[in-house]
Amino acid sequence: MITRVVTQPPVEPVTLAEIKAHLRGITHSDHDEELSGLIAASRQHIERIIGRALVQQTRAVKYQAWPKGNVFELPYPPIQSVMSLKYTDTDGTEYTFSSDNYSVDATSEPGRLVLGYSKSWPSTTLHHPEYPIEITYVCGYPAIEESPPDYRANIPDGIKNAIKLDVERRYDKPPEGYAERLDQVIDILLAPYKVWWA
Repeated sequence: MITRVVTQPPVEPVTLAEIKAHLRGITHSDHDEELSGLIAASRQHIERIIGRALVQQTRAVKYQAWPKGNVFELPYPPIQSVMSLKYTDTDGTEYTFSSDNYSVDATSEPGRLVLGYSKSWPSTTLHHPEYPIEITYVCGYPAIEESPPDYRANIPDGIKNAIKLDVERRYDKPPEGYAERLDQVIDILLAPYKVWWA
């Protein structure tokens, strides 16, 4: 299984203003570009650590074969919707597996794409040794539909606080002892949100 981001999040989980306030109330804009980059880097780092998408985004995951059972597990929950399931045969022809053949279990973590009752996976010979099956889906904490949408409102405060501390560690480059304490607090904050695979 390999994954990639198709559409990046429209915003980061915490704002530049929130980070500057956390870093002892920075009021100048001299380091805005650096801090914005650190926020994005921290979000991506934490997404990898906990196996969870934070801000709404589109991802694609590729598999080498159909599952032995009737379920594909989808990384980086929470899953909002599946856009498509496509597969490629030995001739390089790509097909779309109809959404009428499966359902999406968005409450499970990881998320699941479940083959429908009395349905079967295609019998077409798949294109190997590539990853011939690709599922594209929307994931991350859903936005609150306002005008404009609020993409941050549903992200847990524990994760946002972990991002602030991670940016602090990257920006301030604190001494070893304090850096270790920051890492410990970050781990504690993130522990409830880690996705565990069977």
